[in-house]
Amino acid sequence: MNPADKRLAIMVEDHPLDYGNFFGVIPEGNYGAGVVEIWDKGTFKPVENSKKVKDENLLLAQLKKGDLKINLSGHYLNGAFALVRMKDGKGNNWLLIKKKDEFAEDDFNIEDLNPVKIYKGKEDKETKPDNKSTGRNNKKQSIDKNWKTLQKPMLAKLTDKVFDDKDWIYEIKYDGYRSITKIENGKAEMVSRNGHSFNEMYKPLVKELEKIKAEVILDGEVVIENIKGIPYFQNVAELYSY
Repeated sequence: MNPADKRLAIMVEDHPLDYGNFFGVIPEGNYGAGVVEIWDKGTFKPVENSKKVKDENLLLAQLKKGDLKINLSGHYLNGAFALVRMKDGKGNNWLLIKKKDEFAEDDFNIEDLNPVKIYKGKEDKETKPDNKSTGRNNKKQSIDKNWKTLQKPMLAKLTDKVFDDKDWIYEIKYDGYRSITKIENGKAEMVSRNGHSFNEMYKPLVKELEKIKAEVILDGEVVIENIKGIPYFQNVAELYSY
């Protein structure tokens, strides 16, 4: 997500579509042996299609030319990217480059983010900590690591029709402001979906959240209901403007 980074992308032979959903272990002796995880998942389309041709035909033409310009819509990767074939005589080495747009992040660090599909196999046996402080330190590291990921949560996407997918669940549409909150050591840190602090804006809510004894990260929405019990965005927007 940092336009200054250029990532190597290697073109391989065609794979079955089902392979895109696989995560687990490929046994030794087979192609690609080892642990497979899905770091991100989403869709792509051309950055622009001014000639109104089929997206597939346009992308195939760009592929042949060695210069693909695509919009990614994933959990972590979003916005415009370029895939440029390297002129090294091999033909299968490309560079993946993030374009400068509203999604670009100069401080993006891939190591801070967990794969969307993690393989959890047999874990190595660990020695139990001898004191409570070690447990607290591990818990703090876990909360802090997850907070880096969840401060910028997955956002809603538009779709043309209702669909049924085992990876999706449905909820009612709340008309309010999305908020992610970390509660740690009796203190609540409340931020918007873009990472801006809500602590000053919603002081009464912060005080209530700090009554929670557990150390957790909460994903919710700030709403104000009208007299019929229906969330009404205008009420929240007016509160936000003060």
